[in-house]
Amino acid sequence: MRQLRLDNHSARHLTARICIGGSGSDFLRRPHLRAGDDSIPTLEYVESIGHKLFGLGAAASIPEHEKVWNMKLQNYGFRYIDEFGSLLAMLVRSGYVMPQEFSRAALGLDAQIKSSKANQSFSAAWSVYHDSFADDQELVVKTLFDCAKANIAYLTPLGLNSVVRLFRELGDEERADELIESYVESRRGDLGLLNLSKYSFSERVTDQKIRDVFELVCTDAAAKESPREVLLRLASSNGWNPEDEIVLAGTAPETLYQIFKEECGPRLGSMVNACLQFGTFVNSSERQKQVAANATEALRRIAGESRLNALRVSKFGIGVEDV
Repeated sequence: MRQLRLDNHSARHLTARICIGGSGSDFLRRPHLRAGDDSIPTLEYVESIGHKLFGLGAAASIPEHEKVWNMKLQNYGFRYIDEFGSLLAMLVRSGYVMPQEFSRAALGLDAQIKSSKANQSFSAAWSVYHDSFADDQELVVKTLFDCAKANIAYLTPLGLNSVVRLFRELGDEERADELIESYVESRRGDLGLLNLSKYSFSERVTDQKIRDVFELVCTDAAAKESPREVLLRLASSNGWNPEDEIVLAGTAPETLYQIFKEECGPRLGSMVNACLQFGTFVNSSERQKQVAANATEALRRIAGESRLNALRVSKFGIGVEDV
């Protein structure tokens, strides 16, 4: 892992977070340490905390032991587990995390901390919600909204989800949607972040509008590349991305027929296999199955044109008797 260059404030903050992860490791690996002190939450519970400490749910449904754990975490100053915290939990469990993900999360948190030194910090903004029983909904919403907008370049999808979900719980749909729009506009150049299928904590982004808008942006971006361009790129590489699946799943068999017929040369086989491979996975998604089905239909049409082409197509696992 490359050396991370953080300022002193960020370094102290991250070190403290790592220490929390270390103590969680004891609870997980040596459960006997919790014997006699059931007030100590398990690492599994901390990982799955979600928005329980935000009061976004039915209090009556919370088991008594979880209420005790929640009080322990609140007294410690813990509010929720973010992306960096989740990576620390992975580290505790397996002893290893992907260096790139760890660096990205740490640098992202570092950038957020640096931004917060010049603006109102996210922590301070959330304190307006957590640390008062005053009748000040407008103040809470406005404070969080202004802080999120001012620090939009440093807000993670998880952070966005937390703010948006609170706004919706309070009935402020307009500002929730406006924040999503502002986020997308500021991050259009970073499709890797908006593509939740590549985001390690996608399942914790629970707001459906966020998910729908992110997918729409990624789909529009994918549509800018033609099916032939996608196939040529896949033919010369060993990987693909979800945007490629979107393009190919939406490509009609007729279009694939034209692409395959017009291509002559060593790339043809790789282009065909690039489509058919999506149907060979053990857990192929419906979109991946559609890619393979479209290609298979195009190849069946080619095979039906002549005995010679039937033999050529059979090389790809489509038997002559199936034509």
